[in-house]
Amino acid sequence: MTLRGKIGAVVYDLRASGVVRNLLRIAERARSDGFDFEIWPLRAQGEFVIQAKDTATVNPILSVPVNAQRDLDSLFHQDALAEALGKRAPALVFSAGNQMHWHLAKALQKLPSDVRPRVVGRVSNAVVSLGEANPLFRAVIKPQERFQYQAMNHVVAVSQELRNQLVGGLGLEAERVSCIPNGIDVNRFSGGQDGAAAIERPVILGIGRLSKQKDFGTLIDAVAKLRTSQRPILRILGRGTNAWKAKLTNHAKSKGIGDQLELLGHVDDVAIHLRRADLFVSSSRWEGASNAVLEALACGTPIVATKAPTGIEEVLLPLGRDILVPVGDPDALARAIETRLGQPRGSDGLIERARDFGLSSTLDRYSQMFTEQLSLAERPSHRSPRTPAAHLQYN
Repeated sequence: MTLRGKIGAVVYDLRASGVVRNLLRIAERARSDGFDFEIWPLRAQGEFVIQAKDTATVNPILSVPVNAQRDLDSLFHQDALAEALGKRAPALVFSAGNQMHWHLAKALQKLPSDVRPRVVGRVSNAVVSLGEANPLFRAVIKPQERFQYQAMNHVVAVSQELRNQLVGGLGLEAERVSCIPNGIDVNRFSGGQDGAAAIERPVILGIGRLSKQKDFGTLIDAVAKLRTSQRPILRILGRGTNAWKAKLTNHAKSKGIGDQLELLGHVDDVAIHLRRADLFVSSSRWEGASNAVLEALACGTPIVATKAPTGIEEVLLPLGRDILVPVGDPDALARAIETRLGQPRGSDGLIERARDFGLSSTLDRYSQMFTEQLSLAERPSHRSPRTPAAHLQYN
């Protein structure tokens, strides 16, 4: 049975990213639960196109793939997004990650108020205006962040720390903001657990898009400072431009560890690499809630991480403060890496912590949220973002 009302999930493209991975999990459950759930990328391109089409109907806004900067591409095609929303007339729009929130809000402005759909936004990254950017930039961006979230009827934060930012820092009404943490299929990742590979040199693993956010430069600095008896391999998994690959490669060479760095790009099965690694390091400057951290826990892989806003401490603090270090501090990161490499692997405890973020529970909350939001969409007053219902918390 299909539940009443179409849900259109908006995302820029279908590249290998945490936003898209989580969207596909949500889409699969939504379809299984009977929702008329479609994926509406601005561009149907990226590593996960085939998987997306196997999961749900993929109905792109624009038919031609391009090689363009996604923010600029989205900016130039807000009219196309508005036109698609008007013609497709969904009961509910689900903005799957931060990359499209502002552009979606601008597109909604172009529609007559009586045809605007109800909107739910999943906030997948820390609030920029509360971060480390210079004060002038933060002052400019803060009204824009408020604008994009005020255009939504409901906002889902992926960590409690992020929810606190949205309510306390941006001033969103608390009853319009819920917290649904990212989830992990522990059995899928922990299956076949075999510990670190039997090789002479330890393997330190980093995972994520090659970007300022993931701060692999600081991780390289930390590895260069290690005083371990064996020179570890630093293996980084994640897509990135040739410019970023060259930047990190040259930086590693300048620090004397060029022969230790391996940039493997996107890999389909992250779990294999996690199980074989001696240590996973999250060096991010900011996050929303790290998928990679949950995956490492589920694989039983030891972790060291920066205390990046948001969500990292929520997950890892119960495992001990010594694995958490300040953002951008290579000396502290190196000390934590050395300490953790010298300790027992302790996989059972890590896997048990991952079970606190079970994927089934996360997806149950999304199904509950979609059911109640579709119910509200049927009411005459549903189009006003200022008409929240206090009981709508999916925590």
